Amino acid sequence: MKKLILAVAFVLFGASFALAATEADISVTVTITPGLSVIVNPTTWAIGGQSPGATIVSGNYTVTNDATSGSEDFYLKLATESSWTPVSGNPTNEEFSLRALFTTKTTPVKGDFAIDEDDISTSSEEPTDSIFGLTGEGASVKGYDVGYGTTRNMNMCFFAPPQTVVTTQQFITVTITATAP
Repeated sequence: MKKLILAVAFVLFGASFALAATEADISVTVTITPGLSVIVNPTTWAIGGQSPGATIVSGNYTVTNDATSGSEDFYLKLATESSWTPVSGNPTNEEFSLRALFTTKTTPVKGDFAIDEDDISTSSEEPTDSIFGLTGEGASVKGYDVGYGTTRNMNMCFFAPPQTVVTTQQFITVTITATAP
């Protein structure tokens, strides 16, 4: 009986040892994601006192991909501590609109900023050929696929409320977020 138990034990345990390998492989996969980074200059726009319904175009802003490598898209959104409501389209009483363009023009005019397409909203929005871009200008000036070390020019246009009871300074923040394309 003891021989039978030993034989069964050898078959059960010995067989499992016989199937074990002396080496095993681990398959490793990895993706390198470059660090994303953006620099904007200048970092302020002091519009100053304006009349109701005024439209003011900013000077030129440079937006640079200063990441460690790779391309970036520059998403735009706004936050406001303003008493006015941000809107897409033309503002009415107690509303304002802020639009942006990535463009080669050093001094764009009000008409260059398209209603809806160029309006910066409170939700992060992806740049495209027409969103935050002038039709007819090439991809090399738009806010997407911006190569490492490359700069884009951006201008903004502020559309003031046509009527308002608010006469104190208002604060609006535009956030430019670098994202991987």
